[in-house]
Amino acid sequence: MIEITEEMKKGFTTKNPETFILRNQYGAERLYEVLFTFQNPEMTKHYIIFTDNTFAHHRVKRIFAGTYDPDAESIQPIPLQSDEEWEMAKKLLDSLWGNPTLGPETA
Repeated sequence: MIEITEEMKKGFTTKNPETFILRNQYGAERLYEVLFTFQNPEMTKHYIIFTDNTFAHHRVKRIFAGTYDPDAESIQPIPLQSDEEWEMAKKLLDSLWGNPTLGPETA
């Protein structure tokens, strides 16, 4: 189980208003905004939390999470691979913002 540490919270980088574009399986482009990034020292991965600024049911903003390569030329999120990573992302968001809805990236 991954614990959310104060060190991880201190490592958050808010990139405002950094954006990136992803294409879905049909070739349609969608603009995403980076909410924040962080590194998990236990997993030696870099994570990104982002949104397309659309709303799901009950006016809840859609928020996505993934891993990414901070040295890459452009942001290309990779979907989270394990339940453990999803739990970590949900706990981080909950500790920062209350109880946001987090779903798999569906660009």
